[in-house]
Amino acid sequence: MRLRCGVQDVGGGQASSLAQITAELLAVPMDRIAVHFGDSALNPEAGTTTATRQLLMSGNAVHDATVQLRDRILAAVAAETGELPQSLRLQDDHVVGPSVRLPVTEALAVCRRRNVPTEGLSTFFGPKGITVTTQLRAARVFPDFTFGTHLCDLEVDLDTGQVFLLKYIAAHDVGRAINPLFGTGADHRRGRPGPRHGPAGGGRA
Repeated sequence: MRLRCGVQDVGGGQASSLAQITAELLAVPMDRIAVHFGDSALNPEAGTTTATRQLLMSGNAVHDATVQLRDRILAAVAAETGELPQSLRLQDDHVVGPSVRLPVTEALAVCRRRNVPTEGLSTFFGPKGITVTTQLRAARVFPDFTFGTHLCDLEVDLDTGQVFLLKYIAAHDVGRAINPLFGTGADHRRGRPGPRHGPAGGGRA
């Protein structure tokens, strides 16, 4: 199976996460998903890879396109076998029902015989924030989708200016983690820049 998206994977596991979403919805092994990404001449454009934007934007687009394909597969098999579409489900690389257990590869062949499209295409539009105007008088606007906060407890030697970092806490609401290992690694990375770039870079942890 082939997944196409213009997402730029800059080492954050964006392509792997999209493959995981597809594999889960179609109930097929992840190694069956070939991800083609980054080339906007061949793939739908996906915008910038910044913060957690791609998992929200491209993740939802991939989810919706895969649901389209899943529903088409189930509807085609239902028409072929006489089963009710709502009685069928994808499980362990098969279409499964009361009296049906058909490999997904054969289900796709059923789709082709019945001229049912074997692809899905979707675009996800994220929620809109406040419109930015030239008269905006507020803090800097970050057009990304991040849900987190950082807390820093430190002491400053008023005589020398030396900074002592006592505690640093980073908390992020990730919802359902597509890949918990990536999330844990990202939390460690998020906590490093602040202390490292403290006042004059002279902090001591």
